[in-house]
Amino acid sequence: MDYLAVLHRTREAVLHADPNGRSYVIDWARTNLLAGTTAAKVIAPDGQELPLTGRPDVIWALMNLLTSHGLSNPTPVLDLRKRRLSAVAGMLLEVVRGTGTEANATRL
Repeated sequence: MDYLAVLHRTREAVLHADPNGRSYVIDWARTNLLAGTTAAKVIAPDGQELPLTGRPDVIWALMNLLTSHGLSNPTPVLDLRKRRLSAVAGMLLEVVRGTGTEANATRL
């Protein structure tokens, strides 16, 4: 993976920061999603596949929403049919479809 090429496609990087603020690690897998170099998609509860590649504002909003609920999704496919995501599936789907407040806030 040429990380420099990824950084040429995005100005944003996903970091894992030390709680003390002394160090951080770049999460290249999630940064690739933001840059559009890795295909990203959401699978709705009804099985419909919604592509997210090239929509970094939506991907950021989803990452933030998942984090705010103590959830993580380490793969480029966010499957809302999974039981662990059922409590937030509606909110996540609203963000993907552009009707959620987090998605609208990222556009400002």
